[in-house]
Amino acid sequence: MTFASLGWGTWWLVLFARHFFDWSPAPSVPSTISSLFAVLGLLVAVWCFRARRSWMLFVMIPFLANASLLAMPWLAGEIARE
Repeated sequence: MTFASLGWGTWWLVLFARHFFDWSPAPSVPSTISSLFAVLGLLVAVWCFRARRSWMLFVMIPFLANASLLAMPWLAGEIARE
């Protein structure tokens, strides 16, 4: 879940900078950083799946958080076009 938090924090920092300072980096910067964290988090989540079946419910939370983070660059691109 740490990797998902770092990835989502990247997007929130960009939104904070854009809102309060009217500045934002190139769209590829937060996309690359957050995708790197998401892939690392997904690898850790998949590795934890094989531990025990009782962990499945707990592992689904970081798994879905990292999976949704991978969709964020696409979603941000769609929102920016509007």
